[in-house]
Amino acid sequence: DSPYQISNGAELAWFAEQVNSGNKNLCAVLTKDIDLNGKSWTPIAMQAKDEDAFAGTFDGQGHAIHGLAVVTEKIGDRCYGGLFGNLGKNGVIKNVRVSGVVKQMLGSGNLSASDKLNYTVGGIAGRSTGVIYDCESSVVLTNGVTYSNCNYMGGFVGYQHGGVIEACESYAL
Repeated sequence: DSPYQISNGAELAWFAEQVNSGNKNLCAVLTKDIDLNGKSWTPIAMQAKDEDAFAGTFDGQGHAIHGLAVVTEKIGDRCYGGLFGNLGKNGVIKNVRVSGVVKQMLGSGNLSASDKLNYTVGGIAGRSTGVIYDCESSVVLTNGVTYSNCNYMGGFVGYQHGGVIEACESYAL
């Protein structure tokens, strides 16, 4: 199957809806830079368990996604924030640049060890067991919680378990 050609924010949002509806093996390529203009973004595979994580290929072809605005809240038993939520072991994200703001708003108290792994954020993906190659992340990461223990946050990925991150640059603040 040919990958979906994505050239604007509406097409990217449609792609996210498709993956979030269970079509985890879809593939896409960016055909030009996209500006999301700071509009609230629902991450691709935001609440996916590992077996339902994004398993396709997303190729930015060197293009950028500007104006990413993600606010991750405690929804259900997991919620991953970034351009992608959960990148699965067969998933690939490559050749894309991302800039914007990724904010974690989980409330107050203490997170259990399992909660810390189920609410992670990063510029490219909140959680990953897949491959991230030749990407750039320039996101501002904020942790708007009053938890006494820290959550997993990262310029590329909040929590990487296995998989590969290669030839990437992060300018996260």
